[in-house]
Amino acid sequence: LSGLIAGIAASSIRNLTDSDWYVPGVALVFWFALGLASGISRRPIEEAPMEASPKRWVSILIGTITLILIAVIAVLNLAASHAENGRRAVETNNPKLALAEYQLASRFAPWSADYRMKLARAYISSRGELSDLGFLFAVNRAREAANLEPTNPTGYEMTGRIEFWSGRPAEALAAYREAEKRNPKSPSIKIAIADTLESMDRNKEALEVHRKILEIEKSPYEQVRAIPELVDPNYAYSHFALGKAYQSQGKTRQAIREFKEAIKRIDLRNKFTFYLKAEQAGGGYEDNNRIKEVYDESQRRLAILSSHG
Repeated sequence: LSGLIAGIAASSIRNLTDSDWYVPGVALVFWFALGLASGISRRPIEEAPMEASPKRWVSILIGTITLILIAVIAVLNLAASHAENGRRAVETNNPKLALAEYQLASRFAPWSADYRMKLARAYISSRGELSDLGFLFAVNRAREAANLEPTNPTGYEMTGRIEFWSGRPAEALAAYREAEKRNPKSPSIKIAIADTLESMDRNKEALEVHRKILEIEKSPYEQVRAIPELVDPNYAYSHFALGKAYQSQGKTRQAIREFKEAIKRIDLRNKFTFYLKAEQAGGGYEDNNRIKEVYDESQRRLAILSSHG
């Protein structure tokens, strides 16, 4: 009981700064622990002993359950095997094979949102080469993932990315807003919203979103994290955006400060190469070209502003 109470308390404290309960697997463990702690803290109710069931029926029941479990485990193993093949195909830059393997994984485990997300990601990574699969294929997989895990923002975020890349900013913004409802402190979701607003020429709204992102950067949500070495570059994008805005307004000091912060964060991220590779291996989406562009442009603008005194 003491161990369960400690686990419940730890989960509650962690969720204050690193929201985990939107993931069904984590939430189920939390509620199971809570129910178990509640159950064993009560005195058992005296009940009349149940009549013993015939051993034959007990054996049949156990055998049936065992066969069902064996079948389920076999199917899950097949799905996991195809998903692993898909991951290896992504690493070896073979998008067609990755798509085929993730499709098989999804067929063997149709209830898995994760495999549908990986299928959508595989399409995104190969969208320049496999246009015949079409926009609807990818967006439908992302929507299915969102429907399977409606409390998880990832499916909605992926839907927004596909809509945005397909030239549908209004639909992308709606999907991102749904993701934001489920994880209001996610920098990546807010950056996606800011990018979409900018593409719609709603620059003032985009700057407000960037300011909110930098408020998160100073909050416990960012300061207290499980793996501090996994530096989030999205804050650098917001520093860069505000730096450009200050520069256009002639506010040199503020612009210099923001460009320096953008460079500092990207330098820190590049320092921890081991964690960066681990994050990428875990299926995280990151635009390395954008990171380099923001870094180089921040340095260029900083040099110009500094030379002007």
